[in-house]
Amino acid sequence: MEESKQEQNKKRNRSLFIYVSLGLLIFFGVQRYNQTINAPENSTFSEFQTQINQGLVTEATIKEQSNTVEYKLQMMIHFFKQTTQKVSKEKYLNY
Repeated sequence: MEESKQEQNKKRNRSLFIYVSLGLLIFFGVQRYNQTINAPENSTFSEFQTQINQGLVTEATIKEQSNTVEYKLQMMIHFFKQTTQKVSKEKYLNY
């Protein structure tokens, strides 16, 4: 009877270890994914100047110690208007 309790405890401990390991693996995987998604992109100074001239730069911070500039670009969303075929005699679908 004691052997079966010991075996059950071993199985529980294994299950707990597996669940904790999977949880940690998922946690660190999500952390690494978030770091790569939010990482800044490197660009050249000429690209930066072009973006300024186009009015795309909304905010810029010059960092003297690292001799770099961090900047944010405005989000550009393009919309277009399209007219479809007649649905009825009087109505058109516009979107």
